[in-house]
Amino acid sequence: MANKTLRNLVAGSGTVDAIAGSNKLTFSQAQQFKAGATISAGGLLFTIQEGMGTSWTAKQKAGGNLSSSSFNTSDPGTGRGRGSSGVIVPWAAHTIYCSFVDDAGNFDYYTYVDTLFAEGGLHPYTKDPVCGTFYATMATDSPSMLTVDRLRMLEGMLRGSAGSTFGNPDYRLDNIEGRLAPALLAGGTDNVNLGNAANSFGPLVGPVTLAAASAAGFRTVVPRAGTLKNLFAAVSAAPGAAKSWVFTVRKNGADQALTCTISGASSTSASDVANTFTVAAGDEIEIKVAPSGTPTAAKAEWSAELVSADAGDGGAVGTLLSRGDA
Repeated sequence: MANKTLRNLVAGSGTVDAIAGSNKLTFSQAQQFKAGATISAGGLLFTIQEGMGTSWTAKQKAGGNLSSSSFNTSDPGTGRGRGSSGVIVPWAAHTIYCSFVDDAGNFDYYTYVDTLFAEGGLHPYTKDPVCGTFYATMATDSPSMLTVDRLRMLEGMLRGSAGSTFGNPDYRLDNIEGRLAPALLAGGTDNVNLGNAANSFGPLVGPVTLAAASAAGFRTVVPRAGTLKNLFAAVSAAPGAAKSWVFTVRKNGADQALTCTISGASSTSASDVANTFTVAAGDEIEIKVAPSGTPTAAKAEWSAELVSADAGDGGAVGTLLSRGDA
C-alpha cells in the first residue's frame, strides 16, 4: 500500500535528535510542521503532535536513539506525487485525499494518503478534500487514539446527524464533547446534621436541608438523557460501631441501583462506581439518606456524574475514543 497510495516525503532541513522511549524530537534548525506531519529518520517513524522552533512532540515514542540524523518529512508543497517514499506510520491517523487532477496536473480521479491532518476539510497544502481516514497500528497493538487526533480526524470529514451531510454539521463533535465533559451533580446538607432516626430526602444538587419525605418539587430535574454513575458520599463523623448511613439515588420517586453505605466506627466516606441507571430529559432525581442503628449525628455531602446519552456506541466513551467508531 505504501508504494501505491502514500504521498511522497521530502528531505527535511537540518537534523533531528531523539532519546529512546521519549516522544520529544529536537531539530538542529527551527521547523514549521503542520499537525500530523511524518518524520522518518534512522529507521524510526513519527507523526508530529505539536511544538515550535526546534522542539516538537511526536505521537510515537522513539524506538531507539537518534543523534544528528537526517530526516524525511511530509511535503509542505502542493505536489500530489505518491508511490516512492511515503510510509504508513504505526499509531498514526492517515487521511485519504481526493483530487480531480493527478500528480502531473492532468484530469483524473486521483487519491492519495497523507498523515497530515485536514484543515477545514481540506489538505493543508494541496487543498484537496478528504474522502476517508484510517488509523494504523501494528499487529499486536491495542489501539488508543488521543482525543486531539480523533477530533482532528472528524474535523476533516463531512459531518452530519446520523452520518449524513445535512442537519447539524458538528453533530459528531457535539456528541463527543458532551460525553467528555459529564455533568457533576453535587449536594450537601447545608451545614446541618442529618436526621438519624428516619430516612431523609432531597434534591441531588445544591446545599439543602433534607426533608422527612420524598416529594415532587423537592427534587432535581434532569435536563438531558443520559446515565447516572459514580456516586460518592461523605459524612463529617463516623456512624459508629454497627451503625451506618445508606445513600441512594432515586428516579421519579423510586430507589435505583446507584447506592453506597458508610458504616462503622472509622469510615466517613463511601462510593459506588459499579452501578448505573439511565434517565430521560425531565426525569426527577433525588438523594435518599437512610440511617441504621442511630448513627452519630453528622453533616453529609454527595456527588454523582451524569453522562450524556450516546447513540453511537452504547455509552462507552472509551470505546469511541480508542476505536474510532463514530
